[in-house]
Amino acid sequence: MTILRRGSLAFASGAFGVILFYLVLRGGLAAGLLNPPEPALKLLTSKAFLYRSVVWGGIWGFAFMIPFLTGKWWLRGPIVGIAATLVAIFVFRGGQADLTFVIGAVILNVVCWGLTAAFWYDRVVKGG
Repeated sequence: MTILRRGSLAFASGAFGVILFYLVLRGGLAAGLLNPPEPALKLLTSKAFLYRSVVWGGIWGFAFMIPFLTGKWWLRGPIVGIAATLVAIFVFRGGQADLTFVIGAVILNVVCWGLTAAFWYDRVVKGG
């Protein structure tokens, strides 16, 4: 598989992972499992948040091109998800995050985004 195809697949895998991330987020909000303050709720349900997340998810998807833990998508996905979460907390939030945000971000990034994107990337690379 050429580098262009792998790059396109990596970006698409990361963007696809965000779709599941967003669906779980919206489901958690609708079910009352997540109860953010009103300003955060407006942000999390906005189209701008979804668009920005899809782009950043695609950018983080490029990490799947790094040849580490090949064949172990179930381990590689959470590692990249944790890295994305740490960057979100310490770079974009300046280390200012409450425990609820950290737990939510870890669950959504590691479980929803990381596993979904890594699975998609691994299966398509092996299939094509």
